[in-house]
Amino acid sequence: DHTFSFKAGDKVAITMIIPAWNYFPDLDVYLLNSSGSTMAYAIGTKRQETITYTIPSTGTYTVSVRSYTGTGKYFFDLSAG
Repeated sequence: DHTFSFKAGDKVAITMIIPAWNYFPDLDVYLLNSSGSTMAYAIGTKRQETITYTIPSTGTYTVSVRSYTGTGKYFFDLSAG
């Protein structure tokens, strides 16, 4: 998990990419608020999954990658502003 501080109104884009993908692993990306509640998510069986979200309140948010099936390496690109 990776934590970030955002301001209310920030537009956030998170793209997760699985470099060695051939239907497995199936990893999903979630954006959680400071209470651990899911604010946005991208689930599926693709090599790349993207979340776009407008932050409702200033605070700390967590980007979490979870495995639906299998394990593997991933990276993500995050932009906010």
